[in-house]
Amino acid sequence: MYPKDYTMKVAEAITITSSQSFTITVQDPCETTELDDFTINDVLISLLGEVEIRPLPMSVPDSASKTYGNQDGTTFCGERIYTIDQLISYSEFITVNEVSSQMEFQSSQTDTVGRYTVQISTELTDYPAVTKIATFVVTVNPCQISSFTGSTSIDNQDYLLGSETETTFALNFIQVNACGYPEELTFIDLPDFMTFNEATRDFSIFTDDLNDAAAQYSVTVRNEIEVPKDYTYAESEIVTAEVTLTVNVIAGCDSSSFKDWILLDESPITINVKSEPVTVAIGPVEDSVSRMSGNKDGFTHCG
Repeated sequence: MYPKDYTMKVAEAITITSSQSFTITVQDPCETTELDDFTINDVLISLLGEVEIRPLPMSVPDSASKTYGNQDGTTFCGERIYTIDQLISYSEFITVNEVSSQMEFQSSQTDTVGRYTVQISTELTDYPAVTKIATFVVTVNPCQISSFTGSTSIDNQDYLLGSETETTFALNFIQVNACGYPEELTFIDLPDFMTFNEATRDFSIFTDDLNDAAAQYSVTVRNEIEVPKDYTYAESEIVTAEVTLTVNVIAGCDSSSFKDWILLDESPITINVKSEPVTVAIGPVEDSVSRMSGNKDGFTHCG
């Protein structure tokens, strides 16, 4: 057969199509995001004590912000806000510092002593339904004394027996903190001629009895303060400070006695019959009162 050309005539074009329906849901992931759990460490303070600081939950991560955006955990879903439940009830010992985003705990009010469970929550500003709650405990204890020391205006006091004037010197105890608890003073080996004025906190020494013994006296003053251990007031401890002072009661010059005199030249002394007078140099003679009073050089006080 010979090759032959064929011509096809198409009378009408037919289009064949197929369709399928589907739904596209556009959802904001921040609406269903979840904030991470967070904790605030419990707080322990005492009246007049140091301030304790805890951070506000202003940067708690959420699941959507970990997945979308820059994935830093916080930026994508926006800012957070916090709420402290019943903050007005705790205002005497909780202060919120908005600038530093922290809570400050400190108290000087006796009626705040106790234990409190505080609830704090954080939520997304633009999605208030997304929230997370945490609780922590604040314990406010009574005032605690961190140090307790004593001192006197003079540690070593001389008193001349029979002196017509009274000798006075002060006693001082210092507390840190100054809690104001009652103090109980105990005097150990306090001589009869020494008196203590509770109101002015000073000692007085006076006696006109020349028969009182001239001697050195060591007096110890013990100060004790009872301090409650915690907010329950169930137990307490005794904080103690002591001061030891020395009082030298010195006899008057009229009852002083001379020490044996000494030769300045200890060479043997030879005296011949009908010889010229021999001069012997003796040293200055100390007296007992001058050795204990004044500059204690043994000579000056009694002249």
